[in-house]
Amino acid sequence: MRFLLYASVIFCLSTLDVFADDIDSLCCDEAIDGVEVPEENLINQEEAESLEISQEEVAEREESAPEANPMYEEVTISDVVLKPELVNLNQPLTLDLESATKKSVGDCYYNFKRDFSYMWVPIVAAGYIAKSQKSNFRQARHDFEPDFEHHLDDWLQHGPLALTFGLKFAGVEGRSDWQRYLVSGVLSYAVMGAIVNSIKYSAKEMRPDGSTANSFPSGHTATAFVAATILHKEYGLTRSPWYSVGGFAAATTTGVMRSLNNRHWISDIMVGAGIGILSTDLGYFLGDLIYKDRHIVRKELENLYDFTKHPSFFSIQMGATFTSNMKIPELSQWDCLMDQGGHVSLDGEKVTDDGKLRIGTGTAVAAEGAYFFNPYIGIGGRLKVMTAPVRANGLDYYDFAGYNRTEGNVSTDQLSMFSVDGGLYLQYPLSKRFAVGTKATFGGAFTSAIELEGSSIYEDSETGCGDYLYAESVRTMKFGTGLSLTYATKNNIAYKLNIDYDYVHMPFDFEYEPAYFGQTDRDVRIYSTQIKHNMNMLTIGASMAIRF
Repeated sequence: MRFLLYASVIFCLSTLDVFADDIDSLCCDEAIDGVEVPEENLINQEEAESLEISQEEVAEREESAPEANPMYEEVTISDVVLKPELVNLNQPLTLDLESATKKSVGDCYYNFKRDFSYMWVPIVAAGYIAKSQKSNFRQARHDFEPDFEHHLDDWLQHGPLALTFGLKFAGVEGRSDWQRYLVSGVLSYAVMGAIVNSIKYSAKEMRPDGSTANSFPSGHTATAFVAATILHKEYGLTRSPWYSVGGFAAATTTGVMRSLNNRHWISDIMVGAGIGILSTDLGYFLGDLIYKDRHIVRKELENLYDFTKHPSFFSIQMGATFTSNMKIPELSQWDCLMDQGGHVSLDGEKVTDDGKLRIGTGTAVAAEGAYFFNPYIGIGGRLKVMTAPVRANGLDYYDFAGYNRTEGNVSTDQLSMFSVDGGLYLQYPLSKRFAVGTKATFGGAFTSAIELEGSSIYEDSETGCGDYLYAESVRTMKFGTGLSLTYATKNNIAYKLNIDYDYVHMPFDFEYEPAYFGQTDRDVRIYSTQIKHNMNMLTIGASMAIRF
């Protein structure tokens, strides 16, 4: 029924103009030819200003002029300024109003190569890559906000669309008039609904909270990004890039809240965002096929790709993080087990080979933005979540004296870090489309607790399991810097390659009980210490940016 409603609305709106005469081609490739005038026929500025055209001649020429195309601004002969270099005294004065009006608004109302955005490609690709890390990011949610529950995302997904309607009702002109806007918008939502629902009910992926098997992709996020992309096309490209920034920021917040509410995996959200952008591009393309050059009321802003004019940005990043291992020199010297008589029994075994918790390659997702006062200097900030696997080196199995342990192992855990930082951003435009940048930031960071469990099998087939190592940190300061290379593709969209370095001096409180393994019938001493770990993190990744 939903698709029948979409189809009926599109049919009613589109048939109002579908039989219009004199339909131009989809893309205007015409150029306005220059006028070459012999030098002896030119006049100076004073002579040009003295030229006068009678009112009768003005009226006669306006009547004989071709009817202006509705997509262009209305121009009359009385509005035309005569430039002395284009005035030939030996020839009658003729003006091509059609060319003049096209020149004033733009050569072309739509160009597929120029206007079709490929933003969705890296977002969808990153979403599929993130599928392998979805459980880790869910664990990060449980570590930081396990009880989060809020329904703002149910309303925020429609926020950018509500703003677009509000601007239209207020009389603020955007790209399209009401008719073309409604058709393009309905087509965008129809394409999104078809794609999202066809995948949802074929993939049948269980939601993180276990409620239903229609998690992938996120419909809320797709809806939010359709609304944001419509706002971007109607007003971000024609009025101010700030509309694009606000719309995509609201859509991103919607996606983050879907994860915090435990309703979607991170891969659901990223693919949903890409589908929303793709659907709007397709919806507007279909609208352009229907209306061609009709009902366009405002041209796009010029030079949106120019870094010298639009250096500020808002971006979504994803990358791989490499973190230094956590050295624990005391680990090989701690007493491990005391029997009923209070005697330590370890038989001289080392607890670890090298006293380290190994931190594997992590995955980082960040939202970053900066406002530049000029093409070179600005201030900005970043929100970042990183998750990485942690394992204890050399702790797989030890034959502690007196317990005849035949098998043993220690589990791995995830180290999750949430950080907020800000500071100075610098950028140097290499050209209008390429720029290099750096930054110096400082802020705060805190990590989740590390919990390693151990398990053992004894000769009597008894299985023991329990806590092995517990490490908890406190909130601390972090410092960061980085390098970036940015390429402006089209409109105000850019892609960035990032290499970021972050330093965190993180104190950890450890509780360690390597011989416990759940053996509650034996006396066990828990040993504790504090380690101040210098975390050096290098993140290599890419991002998509909206520039303004």
